[in-house]
Amino acid sequence: MSLQKSLMSLHRLITASAILLMVIFAACKKEKTTEQATIIQLITAKTSISKTEPLSLTLPASVPKGAIVKWKLIPSDSTTLTDSVYKVTISAKKPGQYLVIAILNGDSLHKYEKVITVTDVAYQPGQQRLKAITLVRTGQTYLNLNAAVNAAITNDSIEIPAGLYTNDFVNINKSLTIVGIGGMAHFIATIAPPNGKAIFLANADIKLDHIEMSGSAVADMNGAGIKQETGNLTLTYCYFHDNQDGVLTNAVTTGITVTNCEFAHNGAGDGYSHNIYIGATAQAVIRSSYFHDAVVGHEIKCRALNSLIEMCRIQNGSGSASYCIDLPQGGAAIVRQNFIEKGQNAQNPTVIHYGGEAVNQGSSLQVSSNTVLVLKAGDTFVNNQMADGTTALLSNNSVFGLTDNLMLAGMGSVLGTVHLGTQPAVDRSSLFHL
Repeated sequence: MSLQKSLMSLHRLITASAILLMVIFAACKKEKTTEQATIIQLITAKTSISKTEPLSLTLPASVPKGAIVKWKLIPSDSTTLTDSVYKVTISAKKPGQYLVIAILNGDSLHKYEKVITVTDVAYQPGQQRLKAITLVRTGQTYLNLNAAVNAAITNDSIEIPAGLYTNDFVNINKSLTIVGIGGMAHFIATIAPPNGKAIFLANADIKLDHIEMSGSAVADMNGAGIKQETGNLTLTYCYFHDNQDGVLTNAVTTGITVTNCEFAHNGAGDGYSHNIYIGATAQAVIRSSYFHDAVVGHEIKCRALNSLIEMCRIQNGSGSASYCIDLPQGGAAIVRQNFIEKGQNAQNPTVIHYGGEAVNQGSSLQVSSNTVLVLKAGDTFVNNQMADGTTALLSNNSVFGLTDNLMLAGMGSVLGTVHLGTQPAVDRSSLFHL
């Protein structure tokens, strides 16, 4: 009987313990749910970094030791993420906002997260190579760009550390993206390019980002930073200076897009070489860029069938440039929202030249909402020389140093001109160098 009582007592004890454990479990589960709903920011010294600058994030001390941590980065297609259990290092290749999430023990609710803002990298003048050039697809590194290009396949990306690359000439015959990392990858020519044309000679769709080029000079006076012979050329955050031609493209290229770039002091001094010279390509888009101080040649020369030049600074400064914009074959052209300065030492008395040579079919010219500063008396804003009777429309431009009779030579109309009472301020700050 005493055994039976003992067993009953044991049964009651087990039952009571089970109930107690259930209560404790329920309480813990409730507490855990509350904890899961709490989002705690990751610890970091700063939340804004420059592109490609590594950023280390560490989990708070409250995270239990032994927790299994899985890191997530959104978006993840343009970044490098290296994790070390409680710490993660991020190198972003594109500016923008990124969400960093640390998920504990596989529970997507039990997480720690932080939003970081990635700004674009500031200009860093090239001094020396920091490390080898990388072919992104394979991770293989190379000592020069020519070797990396030879190893690449179509549509590969190549990353080049900021630094100075002297006489690293390359012929590119496959579609590639070439990006300077951590600042400007500066390709400088101290001898004539062996191809007789350019530091980069391209025969495919090419994208360049954070690439600087200078010093290109050849016997025919058309040595370019890059010469695009076929395909599309896309330039972002690039800097071309002190070449015979900053950029030169053939007529057979598909198109060119230039954004946030600077062109300075290019030109051989012969009047046939320019800051940028675009052949009779299908399309040219130039925006948010700075063209200045071309040597005798034009700040922008473009023969494209369709041209858009907008939100740029196009300035002669004290230089000897000729036209600010030359569109010698006409084309469907829009020039809008630019700041244009015609300097005292300019070689030609016209700011924008249109036509005068071969005639592109479907031509039209719209020049609108620009701020124009003309420093030499008697210069003309737009000279329309289209032989087919194409008219120009000038509208809502704000001008200083121009009278109404100097707004347009040739056929067209002028509407809504604002004559500024005071000379507009000139912004000569570079996009890249100090």
